[in-house]
Order: sequence, then C-alpha cells, then structure tokens
Amino acid sequence: MTEHPDSASSKHIVQPTAWRMPIGRNVHFTGRDDLLATLRKRLTHSVDDLSRVQALHGPAGVGKTQLAAEYAQRFGSTYGLIWWINAESALSAEAALSELAQTLGVSAHGSLDVLAFADERTPPIETRQALFRHLATRRDWLLVFDNAPAVGAISAMIPAARTGHVIITSRSPNWKEVGQTLPVGVFDRQESVSFLLQRAGRNELPTTADRLAKALGDLPLALDHAASLIEQTQISFDDYLRKFESQWAQMLTRNATGRYNEPAADAYPTSVAMSWELSFAQVEQQAPSAADVLSLLAFLSPDGVQRSLLREVAPFAPPGAAFTLGDTLACNEAVAALLNFSLVDADDRVIRLHPLAAGLARARMSEDSRRTWAGVAARAMEAAFRFEGGTTRGASAWRAAAERLPHALVAARLADELGVAAGAVRTLLNAAGGYLLAVSRFTEARPLLERAYEIALSVWGETSVRLSPIANNLGRALLRTGGPAEALPFFERARQLDERVYGQFHPHVAEVVNNRGVCYYMLGDREAAEADFRWALDIFERQFEGTHAKIPSIQNNLGITLAKRQEFDAACQHLQLALDMAQSMMGHDHPTVAAVLRNLGDVYLRHHRAHDAQICFERAVEIDTDILGQSHPDVAADLTGLATSLESTGDYPRAKRLLRQAIEIENARAHRDTDRQIERHQILARVHRHLDETDDARRAMLEIQRIQLEDRGGAGADLVGTHELRTT
Repeated sequence: MTEHPDSASSKHIVQPTAWRMPIGRNVHFTGRDDLLATLRKRLTHSVDDLSRVQALHGPAGVGKTQLAAEYAQRFGSTYGLIWWINAESALSAEAALSELAQTLGVSAHGSLDVLAFADERTPPIETRQALFRHLATRRDWLLVFDNAPAVGAISAMIPAARTGHVIITSRSPNWKEVGQTLPVGVFDRQESVSFLLQRAGRNELPTTADRLAKALGDLPLALDHAASLIEQTQISFDDYLRKFESQWAQMLTRNATGRYNEPAADAYPTSVAMSWELSFAQVEQQAPSAADVLSLLAFLSPDGVQRSLLREVAPFAPPGAAFTLGDTLACNEAVAALLNFSLVDADDRVIRLHPLAAGLARARMSEDSRRTWAGVAARAMEAAFRFEGGTTRGASAWRAAAERLPHALVAARLADELGVAAGAVRTLLNAAGGYLLAVSRFTEARPLLERAYEIALSVWGETSVRLSPIANNLGRALLRTGGPAEALPFFERARQLDERVYGQFHPHVAEVVNNRGVCYYMLGDREAAEADFRWALDIFERQFEGTHAKIPSIQNNLGITLAKRQEFDAACQHLQLALDMAQSMMGHDHPTVAAVLRNLGDVYLRHHRAHDAQICFERAVEIDTDILGQSHPDVAADLTGLATSLESTGDYPRAKRLLRQAIEIENARAHRDTDRQIERHQILARVHRHLDETDDARRAMLEIQRIQLEDRGGAGADLVGTHELRTT
C-alpha cells in the first residue's frame, strides 16, 4: 500500500502553484462527512493506480459537484496543484488541460501531420502530452473532472502516470476501467433538515423543515434553491411549501398541454425543476435586468461565460438588456441578484449557469422570446468567435478561440433548432469546424461543416463563390473521416468556384488544387497528384517569390509523390528544400520539421542510405517526443522508421526494442491504424528471425493474422492516421 506525502498523516503544508476552482468555498456545505472521509482515505492510502482515480456517481442533483469542491477546499493545503475541469465535453476538458499547461509554463506545440494541405502550421495548443510528462514528475496534484458523461469521453484526458489524484463526477456508474467508484445519494432526513435550517437562516421547528424536505425528496440541489429563495424573501417553510404545491399543479398542467422540449431539464426530478421555477419567478419580479442576463446565459455554454463576453453581446441585445450587459456596474448588480437566488455561480472573471437552469430558463420562455435570445446569442458569437485557420497567430489568439468555442457551438445549435439567424449559424459552424480541423478533431468537425454547407447551399445556391471555403473545409474533414473518394468532389467544387471568379493562377485556387492532389495521391493516381502539386507550387512561388509558409508543405507533398514513383533523387531534392525552408521559417524544433525529416528518412531507406535515414529518424524522434509527447502517433511513426534503419545496419536488439515501443503507442490509441500495425509486426518478425528468436517471430506473424481478422470484422484502418500528406 502506498501513502502519498499529501496523506492525512502528513504534516507537510504546501501552497498550490496552480489553482482553478469554479466557485469559492460553500459556507452552507452540510453533512457528507463519511463520504469525504472515504474519499480521502482511498486517495491517500492508495493500493494501486485505480484507487488514485475516484469517480463520484449518482443521479442528477445529489450534490456530486459540491462534494468534489468541498474535498478540494478542505484538503487544498496538502496539494501543490488543484485544477477543476469541466468534462461535459472532450473540447472543454482539452481546453482546461491546455490552460493548466499554460499556467505551469509547460511547453507544447500543435500536432501536425507529416504532409500538408498547403498550410497546417497549428500553433502550440495541443499540450496534453507535454502536461502529462510534467505531472508524472510530481505527486502533489489533484485534477477534478466535473460532469463527465462516460468513461470513453475523458479516459484519454486522465494522466497515465497516476502520481497524483483524480476525482470524477458523473451520473454514470461505469468507471471501473479507469478508477474506483463511490456512489453519492440524496441527503438523509436529518442532513436535509439541518441544511434547510442553516441555509435559510430561520429559527423554525424542525418539523416544518422536515415536511419541506420530504416534499423535495431530500435532494440537495432542490433543498439549496428552496432555502435560497426562503432566505431572500423571508417567507416561512410552510409558505414556501404552499407555493411549491401551487406551482406543482401549474407545471403539471403546462406539461400536459405540451412545452418546449429540453432534455437537460428532463434529466432531473420534478422537485428540482419546481424549486428553480419559483426562483425564476421571484427574480423576474424583483430584478428584471437579472432575468435578461439569465436569458442570455441560457443560450450559451454552461462551461462558464466570461464577464467580458457579456459586454461584446450588448450591441446585439434588445435595448433594455443591452444597457445591462454593456454597463459594468449594472451587469455586476444583475449577476449579484442571480447569485443571491443561487441561480448562477460566479467569480470576478466567469459566470456559470447550471445546465438544468439553462434548460428550464429556455423551456419557460415564450416562443418569441426563445427565438429572440437564440438570435442574439448566435449573432453575438458570430462576431466574437473568429478563427482564420493558418492566419491565426499567437498562443493568446488560439486560447481565446478554445475558450469561446463551446459558446459558439451552443449558440449555433440552439439557433439552428429554432430556425433563426441562419447566416450567423452558417458562419459559426464553418469557423468552429475550421478550428476543430486545426486541432485534429476531424470527427467532431465533420457534422458541423456538413450543416454549414447545407445552409450555404440553400441560401446562396451552387454557383456562389462564397460556398468555396466551406466546401474546402468539408473536403478536409471528409478526407480524414470518410476517405479521398468522399472528399474529392468538394475540393473540385471549391476549385471550380474559385477559378471562375479569381482565375486559375490565384493562390486560392492553388490551395484547393494541392488538396485535390492529396486525394489523388491517396487514391493511387500518383501522376495526377504530382501534376497538382507542381501546379500549386508554381503558383505560390511566382506569387510570393518562394517565401510563403505553404511552400515547404507542397514541396514535401511533391517529394513524397516522386518517391512513390521511384524517382529518389528528385524526391530527395524536394524534401531537402522543404526541410531547409521549414527550418528557416518555423525553427529547427517544429513538428513540421520532424515530419519532413521522417519523409526524407523513408526516401533514404528506399535508396539504400540507411545511415542517412537513421540520422533523420533520430532527430525526428527527438523533436516529436519533446513537442508532442512520447505517446503521440507521430513518435510511433518516427520509431518505426528508426527501427527499420537499425535493421538495415544490423542493430537488431535496439530495433526490436523500438518496434515494441511503437506498437505499444499505437495500441493505446482509440482508433488504431491497422496497416501501420501490420507493417510494424512484419518488421518485428524479421528482426526476431535475425536474432534466431523463432517462437517470437511466429507470435508476431500470428498477431498480424489477428489484426487482419479483426480489421475485416471491425471499422478498418484509421484514416486519420495518414502521416504523409497535408491539407490547407
């Protein structure tokens, strides 16, 4: 059994070097002593890696988040790092981890494929692996993944080296593959009564509080909102109970006659919805300006809305709400009113509205109000969320895009569902899709871009050049998720539209022609691919005199294509030019440099220059491991190339070790590249035979058969794993 230095028995007190909590300490926190003691003991007296991950699970409204927050506050002095992560989506979790890396000063760079669609110089935002390497060197950290939907959504976000502690809150009980589970239920009646009396600040008989607790089902979330309203309005428990019963009848009547469908609201017991409804009504009576702020928040993401963003929304809001949102003092007063009724959590930077509150706020609106506020949010986010792909420069700009992406997605979805602000929805979906492509989230990007294209086509028609950038982005997403045959028609559409307006020698056309060349290459038409790459390269070199950042990528593409056609001298020439230009423009330690080195090493191997290949692969491994992390698939590709070069020079023991490392990296991926795994096992079998390890060679060949059978029965090779070609 391992006891961490931050265990209960330790007297060591530290000051956190990184601290992010969504709310301050809850002074009304009541009970849960047994759960907190169990949680603390499991984490600090861990018997294995699984026990250092604790999943608090239970129905909606039982207080899982508050329990995790209380643990972090109560034992915070024993940690050097505490970081709260909204895990409702992979995007929000990834953004929170990136922010932690920035806070700690961990260096990381964007993940780039080896060969480019003319420019994919992703800035340093994919920092997770670098962060995990840093966390593996220390034992004083706590990560809290709040509101995680399922194990598959965040398993990759949990550090593999369990040197610190992880707490997960979730409705799902299925977490045993990553950690231990700890069920959280409703309060017992004594806890409910004690909480009501303390939270409401009333000196009443416990029997009246008991009746109210029973009506609310002892559910902590419902109890909190009831007590908050009682405190603010100074009514008795009996008065609240009468209002509650009256509102219950009204809500049942409204539900019977139909209402706006809100899945977030339907996930909670009716008693919770009732308590929120009473608070909404009270806010509307006492603070109409606060109700306006609440209406806006309901159409943005529950991840947390920056106060500065509210000011940016003001020009798009109705007149009265525009003043509240645009005036700092008025906005702060409105938020304070929402805080008083426990409708939001907030600090000096961010305001958070519970997903249930957002769903209920939308459900109780009239149809006209819903459409108005959905349009306000969509048009405001259209202006606030700008992502220009390769032209977006600077870590701060990328962090801002990551921070606002959840709001852009929610605003676009809700406006699209209600049929308002179609132009803003189209722009938001394309921009969000472009961002997701840049950070290699191709599966998430595809449906956004498909919907953006559908809207654009219906509004502009097939002949508008404004359709071109959306078609190009959709082609890029389809290439990585469906294959070149699906992507090619969209690249061709974009080329035709651009060429008709700008002429065939314009850089816009060259970008799309390069992307079309990637499709031809993947379809096996090397001659057509070479022609497209040469055409695109010629246009960029003439227009920009050889200085544009897209030129190294196209040189790289051309070199790879020539190598496939056995033209090794010409391939080496283009790849060396790509390498020199990439190093000059991006620095010697950029992932694009590693990508070109890997491709150049491949060509050297085919040209029987094993020593030169080894030098390229050694350097590629060094760059990618440092920048992308030791478990990145690009590192696996580098290691495979290095092992192959070592096989050629007779260093079989080291080649065997590196191949096993590459296979392990690939096996850990959610979507494995089966073709590459087969290739690695083939090389490994050869190496075993060189070492007279007959049984091991036989096992490697049997593993190839297993992979092939599994591939025929499953999803097939991972298209995202293509490392050779890149798009713009």
